[in-house]
Amino acid sequence: MIQFSSPAAAKIAMLQTHARRLLEIIGKPDAERGALAPEEIPAAVSALRAAIESERRKPEVEQDEDNAENGEDDEDQPIPVDLARRAWPLIEMLERSQRKNVAVTWGV
Repeated sequence: MIQFSSPAAAKIAMLQTHARRLLEIIGKPDAERGALAPEEIPAAVSALRAAIESERRKPEVEQDEDNAENGEDDEDQPIPVDLARRAWPLIEMLERSQRKNVAVTWGV
């Protein structure tokens, strides 16, 4: 688990695999601990929103092909959680932190 913290919002706990994907999107890959300074937050929010939009534009056929290549059968698989749902709590925390001009930190 990775926990995101900010004085401007409630803490967020996230599985490492999901948190690392979000950290990679904002340019902080492979960081078990770290921080985003207030001046870095606008770029992080923009990067997350762009990644969400890019995922939304990905054709469903292409997504189905990705599942087939991995040997996944639609009937046997749970409905996946999209990037927007995973990223939303972090985006909210980042925006609140930006308004209060405080950093966001994370750690294992």
